Amino acid sequence: MAHTCLGRSRIAALAACIALALATSPARADNLRFSLFSGAVIAHNFGALDDGAMMGVGFENETGPIVSLIGEFEYFRLGGVHPYYTGYGSYDDHVHAGAVTLGLGLRLHAFPNSRVRPYTELMLGARVGGEEQYSMVMMPLSAGSGTPDPESIRDGTSATLRVGVTAARFGRSGLFLDGGVNLLVKNPADYALAPIRIGLTLR
Repeated sequence: MAHTCLGRSRIAALAACIALALATSPARADNLRFSLFSGAVIAHNFGALDDGAMMGVGFENETGPIVSLIGEFEYFRLGGVHPYYTGYGSYDDHVHAGAVTLGLGLRLHAFPNSRVRPYTELMLGARVGGEEQYSMVMMPLSAGSGTPDPESIRDGTSATLRVGVTAARFGRSGLFLDGGVNLLVKNPADYALAPIRIGLTLR
């Protein structure tokens, strides 16, 4: 219980920081950059679904060389193999499902004057999955990424933590590479997504 309360306290603190940054930062059109990205994703405790691919778009409002406000939309397509057992033997069924995430948050850059800048992202948002997802992850014989708790939710408020490097200097375009994890706030141990992305920032 204490661990859960601590986790929720950290989420609340992150939400407060994001809200303060959104309220106090200048939103000028000449600070806006956009991004396109795609990559691979690994699922954790997602039942029969264990990995897949993803793609998305985002925007960034640069408040300076170090801090940026960001928003991202991501689509995940997950797949896996589910074993079926019958009185005549067993066979594997290939299953697929999709999920969508939308988030707002902060990006913090290290070494702001470097040609390659490491960064970390913190975002809060929401995740929604299609109806096809629900019947697959509830199968009691699910293999792959692990069987989730039956009481865990599959959609809802989500938090994202990501680290990466970018060749897009302040106010310019460039490539970036990052990896992270998207967790559901109410049950972070289940239905977790860990994407690895490569993309292009456009100025």
